[in-house]
Amino acid sequence: MGDVRFFKKQVEGYTGRHGLLTALDTLRGDSKIWAALRECNPVRSVDLERATALGNESVLYYMNALERAGYVWREPAPKRRYHLLKDTGELAPIRQRGGRALYDPNLDQEVALKQHLKTWPGQPAPVGSFDSDLFQLMVMMRAFTASDLAPLMKRKASAVERKLRILHRFSYIRCNGRSGGERWYQLPEHRVNGQRLAPSISLKLGKLYDHNTREIIDIKQGA
Repeated sequence: MGDVRFFKKQVEGYTGRHGLLTALDTLRGDSKIWAALRECNPVRSVDLERATALGNESVLYYMNALERAGYVWREPAPKRRYHLLKDTGELAPIRQRGGRALYDPNLDQEVALKQHLKTWPGQPAPVGSFDSDLFQLMVMMRAFTASDLAPLMKRKASAVERKLRILHRFSYIRCNGRSGGERWYQLPEHRVNGQRLAPSISLKLGKLYDHNTREIIDIKQGA
């Protein structure tokens, strides 16, 4: 019964012999992309083209659908690699005709596509925001505790400490022991070069983007 339902999803919205062949041809191409993505994660679109012998348009169309459904995340320029976030199984999620959803045969469910994709990391934190003020003070002081920064930011030390611990989990700042019972942090020299913009963090993705060095840092597991 599951195979019958899967086949119906493959050809849903297509009519006639030509429509059936189009649906199956699309599925074969998408299956190649999905298999290559699972094997070579993370990967660039040009590498997917080589691995699947498919054209640029076919690859980008399917990857756009996966991105809008939350299955992949694309790095910003200059790397623009795709990261597979949701590997649900061997069968490729199927684009539904009309562009509103994917059908995932591994989960037997439809996933809606976001019409307006809010890409990460987006713009740097605006001047005067918590993240911007924190970064500017870290640049000025280089070594600090949460209690050093909190009065200057007019924030609670506990809120500042929470943010510092997150930055430490990404190895963005170092922890050099304790001072007066508090953690003593240090901002590495190479973090203060460039435009001096605060980093963007996505705990959902487990990634930090340094707008100054254009570096992407993965969170340390268990930190």
